[in-house]
Amino acid sequence: IQYAITNKRKSLTLVHKGNIMKYTEGAFMKWGYELAKREFGAVEIDGGPWCKIPEGKPGAGLVIKDSIADITLQQILTRPTDFDVIATLNLNGDYLSDA
Repeated sequence: IQYAITNKRKSLTLVHKGNIMKYTEGAFMKWGYELAKREFGAVEIDGGPWCKIPEGKPGAGLVIKDSIADITLQQILTRPTDFDVIATLNLNGDYLSDA
């Protein structure tokens, strides 16, 4: 999140497989949203879980969102502009770097 703020990026996507691996990758996703709210003052968009850093805070306008790894692997090829900064666990990162 700090990287995205420092580099004036528009969005950060938490890529995970939390629908299947709830206690590891699901926890990663939840932790990402909790960190965004606690450390950066992000607020939920339309009831969440996506959130945005509000005006008046460093990084205002940054959207923090999540995406299941399977669909991300397709969308990064078909709609790369939907992804600005990606935060993910090691295995998903390996897959994405090879896509």
